[in-house]
Amino acid sequence: LTSHPRMPRSSHVQKLSLTLLLLIILTGGALRFAGISQKGVYEYDEADFLLRIRTLATLPKVVPNVLELLVHGGEKTQLTAFSRDAFPSGFFPSTSAMPGFLIPLATLAAFVGDHDWLPALANALLGSASILLLYVLLRRLSGGMLAAVLGALLLALSPYHLLYARMGLSHLAASFFLVLGTFCYAESFARSEQKRYRWLFGAGLAFGYLVSTFYGVLPLLAFVALEILALLLYAPA
Repeated sequence: LTSHPRMPRSSHVQKLSLTLLLLIILTGGALRFAGISQKGVYEYDEADFLLRIRTLATLPKVVPNVLELLVHGGEKTQLTAFSRDAFPSGFFPSTSAMPGFLIPLATLAAFVGDHDWLPALANALLGSASILLLYVLLRRLSGGMLAAVLGALLLALSPYHLLYARMGLSHLAASFFLVLGTFCYAESFARSEQKRYRWLFGAGLAFGYLVSTFYGVLPLLAFVALEILALLLYAPA
């Protein structure tokens, strides 16, 4: 992976590229946010994530009452009835889910309510931000604006990306942190040796958080880790 310095561009070309980028982001955002609160639930996994978010958001409100029942010798039937009232949809543990995706959403849901569109709204926001982030990454890698604008356009109109940006699954969040980590990694090559390790540290944070949103990326990150290790071990003095 290499990073190219930015090539000098005329003011006219820069303004045109930035205008196109703004139009692409606005178009991509409109496609991702349109009717997001009325979309409903597409599949089982999305409903499962919603129930896990609801469980996590409800726990802080429930724990004090449960402790009070236990301290005052509440009977098992009382606890059962209380749990049924507190979790009408059932108790869904989060040990097998993606904590980096669910816990922030559950924290937000505790304040604004566990609406079924909340995860999709977060993904629409991350998906729109990914368009800008991919533009910055491709401009750093290519050294020009053409590839960056085309890449941003393809991502904005990608049916696959649009689908997951309007769903409540963690795949979209994972793709955002993958691009963010790759950008930090690429940016480290354009920095001085003193600042390079800061960007590598940032890449490590992004890749590490990525794993907490989607475990399927572990094989990919293993190759990235090997390359970073090789750079650290065999870098010229």
